[in-house]
Amino acid sequence: MINDSNFIHFMKHADHQFSGWDFSFLSETGRMSSSLLSWSYGSMAISLIHRAHSMLDMGTGGGEFLSLLGPFTGSVIATEAYKPNVPVC
Repeated sequence: MINDSNFIHFMKHADHQFSGWDFSFLSETGRMSSSLLSWSYGSMAISLIHRAHSMLDMGTGGGEFLSLLGPFTGSVIATEAYKPNVPVC
């Protein structure tokens, strides 16, 4: 449960820099938790990717996950809006 003192603590760390899809600084503070899903995006996408002539990955983060889905047979374009991730991706 988040109370006022937790909220103030979290706000002090709101500008914490991160790279790619490493959100450990959130999970370590208890602000985020995750569990396995009953489905896999990668498994669903990979057969489509291997047949595609081109693809667009929006919000690629650092590109770590996208790189796991190759090899690519066509053109691949990736976008990323979070400035610190741009050099990484």
